Parts: sequence; structure tokens; C-alpha cells
Amino acid sequence: MIITERKIDRLLNTDLSSVNQLKVTTEEFNALNRCEKEVRYKYVMKRIADTETLWTMAIDATAIGIQIYEGKKLFAVWSSKEYGEAFCEKVNADVSCLPITLDDFDEYFTDLIFDDELLMNVFPTINEPIGEVVNINEFTDRLEKELEDYQ
Repeated sequence: MIITERKIDRLLNTDLSSVNQLKVTTEEFNALNRCEKEVRYKYVMKRIADTETLWTMAIDATAIGIQIYEGKKLFAVWSSKEYGEAFCEKVNADVSCLPITLDDFDEYFTDLIFDDELLMNVFPTINEPIGEVVNINEFTDRLEKELEDYQ
């Protein structure tokens, strides 16, 4: 697996104090990492709806990290910093995990993901670098449903 850089027009938020964060216990972290990718996908969608924040790989505040796997370009997302950081530390020391609010995701990232023909890699783990892979339409449809159910 290769991690490549994609420059972005919108700066990623590096001020974590302004972001809704999900606190993950060690037990939850370990248990969820052992779950099948379909279970992790359902979990992530609910937690992203809950916090209205998702986490992705970033080179810095001006570039996101894109996975290249078997010829596919993947935009990795997690529901919390802990899961993303563990993955980033394992795959590449130059990649970190930064948050994106749902408002910013909708306004700045959905078109980028669609135009660049990226697929969403939902909740990859250290042991399973490819999570549930879906296109941006399926991801946003599922997220909208979770947001409706949450409210």
C-alpha cells in the first residue's frame, strides 16, 4: 500500500479544541479493531453522525493522504482520532490524523472525492488496511440516514 499526497484548497483544522471528539476507552479500541469491517462501518457512521466530525489522513494542514491500493485511490476515514492515529503511525510516519467537520466535508471534500474518483475507505485498521470501501454517494447517503435517525 502506498500513501500519496493530494493538495487541498481548504486548510484542515489543526485546533482540536474546537472539534467534537469521541473518547475511546482501551477496551473499546481493542474490541472494535477485532470486529469485521462491516461492523466497523456501521459503528463509524453512527459515531460520525453523533460528533459531526470525521477523521482522515493528512500530510499537513494543506494536503490529505490518499491510499493507493490495487490501483484504487482511497480516502480513509475514522470516527475518532485514536483509531486514525494508530493506523497513521503504522503505515507512514509522515502522515497524521486530522479532523473534518461534516459541514467542511460537505462543502469542500465531497466534490474533491467525486472529481478525483476516490473511494471511501471506512475504518481501516492496523491489521486490516482496507476497511469497508464504498463510493462517495453511498457514504453520504448512509451518513444522511444516520443523521436523520440521530435527530
